[in-house]
Amino acid sequence: MHLANLNPGTKAVITDVTASTAGSARLMELGFLPGSAVTVIRRAPFGGPLLCRIRNASIALRQADAGLICVQQESCCTHSDACSSVAQETMSSVVVPVAELAAH
Repeated sequence: MHLANLNPGTKAVITDVTASTAGSARLMELGFLPGSAVTVIRRAPFGGPLLCRIRNASIALRQADAGLICVQQESCCTHSDACSSVAQETMSSVVVPVAELAAH
C-alpha cells in the first residue's frame, strides 16, 4: 500500500521509499524513512497534496511523491504479536539510553 492511498486520520509505518536516487534522497531528508510512523492529516481536494505528520513535523506531499512511499497501515489492535513487533522495531530505532543523553 502507498501513502497516497491512505485516508485522513490513518496511521501507518513506512516500509520502503521507491523513487529515483534524487527523489528518494529528498523524501528521506524530510524524514520519510523506513520504520517511521506517519499519519495522514488532511487531503487537499482535486488531487492536491496530502498533509502528513511525521516526526513531529507537518509536511505537505504531492500525490506523486506520496505514491512512492510504501506503508503498512497500523492495525486497530493493541495486543497482537504483529503490532507489537512493528512497534518494538520502531521504538528500538528511536530510544536513546539515558546515560548517553547525560553525556552530552
